[in-house]
Order: sequence, then C-alpha cells, then structure tokens
Amino acid sequence: MLFRSGRLPGERFPLKPGRNRRLSLDGELLSEHPNVSVEWIRDGRVVGRAEPRMARRREGGFAGRLSESITVDRTGWIAVRCWEKRTDGRTRFAHSAAWFVDAPDRPAQPDRTEVEYLAQRVRDEMARSKAVLNEGLRREYEQALAHYEGLLHR
Repeated sequence: MLFRSGRLPGERFPLKPGRNRRLSLDGELLSEHPNVSVEWIRDGRVVGRAEPRMARRREGGFAGRLSESITVDRTGWIAVRCWEKRTDGRTRFAHSAAWFVDAPDRPAQPDRTEVEYLAQRVRDEMARSKAVLNEGLRREYEQALAHYEGLLHR
C-alpha cells in the first residue's frame, strides 16, 4: 500500500489560517499481479487516478512507485484505494485509512447532494411515520429538516 512521504495514515496535517497546502503522496505499491489501478480520494470523491508501471520483484510479486500531489484547502481527509486485476478474473481491493487535514478557519462542509439526500430522507420518514409520531418525535424530525434546509440556503 502507499505511504505518504513516510507519514502513515491517521496522521494529521494542519493548515495555517487562510493558506492552502500541497501534500505529496509518494510511496511504493506491492502487488501479487502487475495490473493495478490506484485512486486518490478526497472527502469521499476521487481526485486522481493512476495505473502505475509495475516491475517484477526478486522476492516475488510486483512493485510500482507512486507520486501524486494534492492541494488541500479545508478540513477533510485523504485516502488511497487500489485494485489488482488477478489472472483468474477476480479483483483484489485495498483501501488505506485516512490522512486528516485540519483547517480550523475552514471546517468541512457537506456537499449539496448529501444535504439534499438527508433532507429528503427526513421528509420520507416523517411521511411514513406520520400516523405514529407523537409531538416530541414530530418536533425532532422538523428540527432535523430545518437544519438540513438551512444548510441548503447558505
């Protein structure tokens, strides 16, 4: 799997107020088979792809070098996922744990589609449960819906 310039997943990278930071994702990929693809993930979205050239290792299997950089501008996380296409037609999958980016002046914000989905789920649950909701539960649903709708109008 990939190591970020000697820094293991789980580590945090602070951002100075008002400044972006370029993170280097450099490392070595080890695989049993040579057909490997890699994706860099930022806050759940693919931000880069590669199919590294893999070389046979004396010890067996294959190795490839990876080098990518990502500019980060807010609080969030980065991870790497890999697919190995095996000779038997199956695919092996691996996913790193996250590296975290901390920007106290720029907190993580949910994506509009995520907020719309959650607001609709609350509406659906309110409609589905209308006959059995007591006043307290109805208010909780309404508060949740108001929160999500408020995020949509920022």
